[in-house]
Amino acid sequence: MPDPSEQEANLKKYQELLPSLSGSEGKYALIYKAELIGTFDSYADALAAGYKAAGLNPFLVQRIAAAEFVAYFTRDIGSAVCHT
Repeated sequence: MPDPSEQEANLKKYQELLPSLSGSEGKYALIYKAELIGTFDSYADALAAGYKAAGLNPFLVQRIAAAEFVAYFTRDIGSAVCHT
């Protein structure tokens, strides 16, 4: 199981770099081991480079944007009520 602190470090690094990445808004940043590997025009390109650099180890691909859109998803449907 991946260490959550690795992803926290990657996300922290992205947040630190965000002001310097403003010229690349709309592109995708690849961060592995809390280091910027590069920016990419598409999510697919960043993801492919991430797997090439990190294999199955945790890495972060984040769309570069001044305002962050956060979405949370869960698989916990135990408390959901079915109305059908």
